[in-house]
Amino acid sequence: MASSLRKKLLHTQERSCMTGNICCFEGEWLFFEEDADEGKLVDTMDLSEMQVFNDGKWTHAIWLSEGKIKIESKELFLTDSHMIRIRRRLPFAFEQLLRSLDDDSFIRFTGELNQLGYSIYDCIYCYNHLLFTNKKLKTACTSFYQFDNEDSICGVQHHCLPTDQILDRFEFTTSHGKRSILMLKK
Repeated sequence: MASSLRKKLLHTQERSCMTGNICCFEGEWLFFEEDADEGKLVDTMDLSEMQVFNDGKWTHAIWLSEGKIKIESKELFLTDSHMIRIRRRLPFAFEQLLRSLDDDSFIRFTGELNQLGYSIYDCIYCYNHLLFTNKKLKTACTSFYQFDNEDSICGVQHHCLPTDQILDRFEFTTSHGKRSILMLKK
């Protein structure tokens, strides 16, 4: 997933980041996402793409320890008033699906999902059958992905059909009754 076009598309997706505050509670550093009641332990989060809203703009920050971060060349201690933005991670099985798509297929898949009102970062469940098969697909298989944009749910079935050219068929169905099909050749 290294092409600049993919990276740009990934970074401009709706809900690609979590925004909130970091605070220390009973000796534990917690991240509280906006509008969430429960905090997440900072120690368990990937903070490699963390940004802090500082001096009126989002700035890349490096988490040092115990609420101390590095912005550009200075160190700063976070308070509850600092807004933090952390890039979301995709579920492993879904990320593997996206990696398996060529650039054109990736753009078409993402576009179809976006057109239905979902972001790739809305993925809440995935079962990628291709992770359990060898590289030479000999029989048809189906994988399942669920997306939640907090307004509705979208189920995606990925049917992989072995033909002379492997064919990917994605069936999208939303809880509002919208349906679409995307056919891709590899």
